[in-house]
Amino acid sequence: DNLCCILTLNFASHSLFVSKKSRSSHKPVWKDYMYKADREQDRVYLARLENRHNYLKNPRFFPPNTLNGGKSLIFPQKKSLPLFYFSDPQSVPVFLATPPAVAFSEYEVGQVYEMTIELQNMTSVCRHVRVIPPSTSAFAIGLGKFPGEGGIVAPGMTCQYTIQFIPEYLADYEDYILVETQAPYSLLIPIEARRPPPVLTLPRSIHCGSCLVGGIKRTELVCRNEGSSNGKFCIMPKKVWPPPNFRAVATIGFVEQGPFGIRPAVFELGPDQAILLEVMFSPSSPENLKQTFTIVCDNCQINDITVTGSGQLIALELLSVTGGESHPAPGEPTDIAAQHLIRFDPQNPHATAEKKLLIRNSTHVELPFYWQIMKPNLQPLMPEETGDLAKVKYHLDVESAFSLNPNLGILQPHTDHVFTLTYAPQEVRQN
Repeated sequence: DNLCCILTLNFASHSLFVSKKSRSSHKPVWKDYMYKADREQDRVYLARLENRHNYLKNPRFFPPNTLNGGKSLIFPQKKSLPLFYFSDPQSVPVFLATPPAVAFSEYEVGQVYEMTIELQNMTSVCRHVRVIPPSTSAFAIGLGKFPGEGGIVAPGMTCQYTIQFIPEYLADYEDYILVETQAPYSLLIPIEARRPPPVLTLPRSIHCGSCLVGGIKRTELVCRNEGSSNGKFCIMPKKVWPPPNFRAVATIGFVEQGPFGIRPAVFELGPDQAILLEVMFSPSSPENLKQTFTIVCDNCQINDITVTGSGQLIALELLSVTGGESHPAPGEPTDIAAQHLIRFDPQNPHATAEKKLLIRNSTHVELPFYWQIMKPNLQPLMPEETGDLAKVKYHLDVESAFSLNPNLGILQPHTDHVFTLTYAPQEVRQN
């Protein structure tokens, strides 16, 4: 039958209707939908089809400008050499050393120490081996022990060599053994001897402080060995290092380098042992002094110690006196060694008069003191006339009417001290 379609456009309902003229009747709408089981089966099929497309792509097919992209056919690529391009199969060691390095840690001078190394043939054929001994005189190598005759080592077998170490001193040693065979490359076995050094708690700079010229100041230091090995030490002036002979500089008692001295000059300390070092300072001039000493250990370690100190002269100042100071009249007999004149008013016998004196210690050191009252050497001097102090002699005045309190003690550095001067005459006379 011929079918025809009529399209009707209805502007009132804003919808498009398609009418089909047919002899057959319309089917219900629900018949155009799939069953639930069929719909789920189709979804599984579509998901399986999608997974077949999401596989790992070949990076050569990625665009060059993307991550891990392929190579460009237009621009030249940088050529990279393959790994181990320059490697040679023959560079692999033919023999394997056990242990790979020889090390000595605890040793004493004159003793003999030994260690055995094994060389194992790592190839599949028999090999000849030759060992070149170390060049250091402290190391020696014995004859090898081979599993067979003729110095040949079969595959997988080992030969043994004994390394001897005879230390001449307690310093560190470094050397090596060279193992040669038919291969173009040799095997190098390092040898070293390192003894843990002793560690002293001695400072690199010692300051003795200030001391009066002509005096002696002692400074004590505790020196402890915090290392794990014994050590023998010798202290000497730096100007004599290196000495031609240690016996010439290893003195018993003090090692002197004016104006300093250190005792003891030679000592030995084990681990966690300590010793008391005394540093003596005796300046001969008022200046800052410095000397350098060298401390040498038996393992050839050398350290310098700088010792400093300052020489001081006595410097006292009379700051004030109750009632002020007096000045001698022209022609009045005075003591030429006296620097100050203090006068008391006339007093009756058994009466007492006091004056306060303020004295400052202007030095950097403590000054122990005691007062002595001497008989004056009275001489008449004209103005600007000086006497000869070398000819002045003093005698102790045991019957003096003057006294000072305190009469002894210590003047602290850069401190003012107050003294009481008392005048108590016992009879009528000129004092």
